Amino acid sequence: MLIFGNYRNQQGTYYDSIKSAYGCDSLIITIALKVLIPPAPRTVDTTVCQNKGYFAQGKLQYQSGTYFDTLVSYNTCDSIIVTNLTVHKLQITNYELQICGGDSTLVNGRYLKEQGIYTDTLSGYLGCDSMVITNLTVQQFSVSIQQLAICDKDSVLIFGIYRKQQGIYYDTIHVKDRCDSILTTNLIVEVCELEIPNVFTPNGDGVNDYFFIKGSDQIPSSVSIYNRWGIKVFESNDYHNDWDGENLPDGVYYYVVRDKKINKVYMGFVQLIR
Repeated sequence: MLIFGNYRNQQGTYYDSIKSAYGCDSLIITIALKVLIPPAPRTVDTTVCQNKGYFAQGKLQYQSGTYFDTLVSYNTCDSIIVTNLTVHKLQITNYELQICGGDSTLVNGRYLKEQGIYTDTLSGYLGCDSMVITNLTVQQFSVSIQQLAICDKDSVLIFGIYRKQQGIYYDTIHVKDRCDSILTTNLIVEVCELEIPNVFTPNGDGVNDYFFIKGSDQIPSSVSIYNRWGIKVFESNDYHNDWDGENLPDGVYYYVVRDKKINKVYMGFVQLIR
């Protein structure tokens, strides 16, 4: 402290006199100097979460470190506060999950089955939040489709079973560490040969009234009918099982049926009985 032209830092009493214009002392000034001992710095150790911050050194601090603050006193020495700040950073955990289509997985208390990125916030040490990010991938099962065709008198082995009925058949193939595969087989049963009757009874009773050729609805056919003298009595280039013998008498007739699909000819006899 500046006292009478000199800086003083020792406690004590200091005197000085002021001379007048005529050389006489006019005033004696006495100053008693008291030196105060400043308080020791106060240390504060504190821990906060990263997203909250801590007020030190004049502003909110978000980084770990040592911060100094001076508290100004009116009639005593200033005091210093030393803050040792530890900031717990936000903990982020990432998970990669994969499931098959139609399945679900339990993530933080809820079942998920849709592909996407899911974020969960959990409360942890000192109330600081932690974040769990789950990237869920949904793998779709593969679907394979095959088409098979057999003749109506045959069968085919499908998924370990012999099948002869037309239809769609399914099987699931399990693959380790991968999603299941679904194999679909569309089985078509075709008429490969015509079945021609050797007798029909067109008497109007609704039973066996027509010369019915099994398979003619799938195989385009032409039909010619002859009597026992070789005279053609009926002919159709696109037969639809619609010949009832017309007004012909009972007897044995000779037929010629042509499979127009593969150009195969069937010949034989059919008996008409009313």
